[in-house]
Amino acid sequence: MGDQSSSTTTLTRGVPQGSVLGPLLCLLYVQPIGDIIRAHGLFFHQYTDDLQVYANFDLNHSALLAAVKQIEDCLDEVKSADAIVDKTGIRVGEATITASLCVQCLGVCIDRHLDMKKPVSETISACSFYLQTKERVVNAIITSRLDYCNALLYGTSAVNIARLQRIHNTAARLIMRSP
Repeated sequence: MGDQSSSTTTLTRGVPQGSVLGPLLCLLYVQPIGDIIRAHGLFFHQYTDDLQVYANFDLNHSALLAAVKQIEDCLDEVKSADAIVDKTGIRVGEATITASLCVQCLGVCIDRHLDMKKPVSETISACSFYLQTKERVVNAIITSRLDYCNALLYGTSAVNIARLQRIHNTAARLIMRSP
């Protein structure tokens, strides 16, 4: 600050933590992966240390297989672009990008089966806890919790819908004070 400055040191690699160049250099370092993903017609969300790759496809078996092939082809190219893919994830330089069993998107856990069991169970667990309170809480918390990201449940199993409906019915009975 002012006429004061930190002492200098020579770096052979990396960027000092807290450096103003850190975010820019990180983006420059991971940009080639994004270019490869885009070249394969895939989409991605990228944060500093998180990368989610996804494909859009119709809800049928052949389209699913084509999307999986598209992602596999992309990973093959990433492998050849000075990256190493092994059972634990993709290794790029010194960093390892690990595969996740569950991808969090807007706070909703989406697993590889796409059956929505985990988010439904989490919603039921949270709602069951709050159902032991009075109706204002039911209206404020339970209803909003049941409505949050419910568009993601399109096409989910009848079992999941029935589980959510039971919570909804319990909330209605609590508000109406019926058994």
